[in-house]
Amino acid sequence: MKRTTSGLLAAGICAFLIALSGVPQASAQGCRRDYAVKGSGGSGKTFSTWVTEATSPPQDAYLRLYHEVWKEEWRDERGSPQTFQISAVNSASPRGRPQRLLIDVSPQGQGSRIFVSFRILPGDYASNSVTRREMCGMIADAFRGPARWLPPAQPAPSIAVAPASGSTQQDVNAPASAKAPGPDVMKFSVADVRLGMSYPQAVKALAGFLHVKPAAIRRDWVDRIAPGVPSDIYAHVGHNEYTVMFAHRLPVSKRDPAVVDFVEYNLLPWTAENARAMRQAALKKYGPPTTVNVGEDWCSKSFSGVCASNIPTLHCCMGLAGVPDTHVGAGLVLSDPEYTAAWLQYLNRKASSKPSF
Repeated sequence: MKRTTSGLLAAGICAFLIALSGVPQASAQGCRRDYAVKGSGGSGKTFSTWVTEATSPPQDAYLRLYHEVWKEEWRDERGSPQTFQISAVNSASPRGRPQRLLIDVSPQGQGSRIFVSFRILPGDYASNSVTRREMCGMIADAFRGPARWLPPAQPAPSIAVAPASGSTQQDVNAPASAKAPGPDVMKFSVADVRLGMSYPQAVKALAGFLHVKPAAIRRDWVDRIAPGVPSDIYAHVGHNEYTVMFAHRLPVSKRDPAVVDFVEYNLLPWTAENARAMRQAALKKYGPPTTVNVGEDWCSKSFSGVCASNIPTLHCCMGLAGVPDTHVGAGLVLSDPEYTAAWLQYLNRKASSKPSF
């Protein structure tokens, strides 16, 4: 379903236009009850709400919501399968200014707690009732009916998956909770790019993998790590899409200020065959995953269920079944959130001072 902006462009908010019929009553009431608006027209407004989905674990809830964001064709969509956070920018603002959507999914018992916020900038306008209806409608549609993910395919008998170094075939077939500590994800590469690489190293590695000149790699200069160092680089070649994101390096270095903390590869568009091919290629290259849920994860430590949110992780997303969209594909996400966490701690320490009164 394409995003519809007719009639709501003046309101300055992307229209979801999702009916609430058939929505579980408790969820719908909770979304409307906890809807809140903060701020003013002069300072900007933030619209928010939250709901609890008792039967949907965080990884399932994250993918359901990410699916809805893709359907509505927001721009600059970014998601983290490890922290279950999604951000996107609305391109339908009357003034053409960014209006950001943020979604945060966290564990709540056996289910999930979903927090959604939408912020408009000073001077923009959005109807409270329309925003509430569409925000709750998006959540409701995400959780209506069974999940639409591609079920994990069984490896074909002809495909031999080599056990990770030091493991046996018995280890491969054992449940995640019984496995030895996971692989060193810092040594993994996607398109020859590894976590921890510098900006020049990442550009050289990606250009070498694609057999193009470094100048052919695109840079995002909207947010910069430092002068001359972009926040991310990307390339789109045929059905292959590559994105490399950077974080601040610590200790701070003016000569080498950036470090790779996120690499994403997508095989477009989504098809069942592409999803299965991605899964088989990932198993062949990286060995047996640490966890298997919606998609499969290689964690730097051993966990049952989902990977921890603060460790280096490779996530193989098999894609969303039944969505013939060129923007939705089977993909790999290699990430290490520790770099960003360390930078935030550094900024907090730097800004700390002693009270004087």
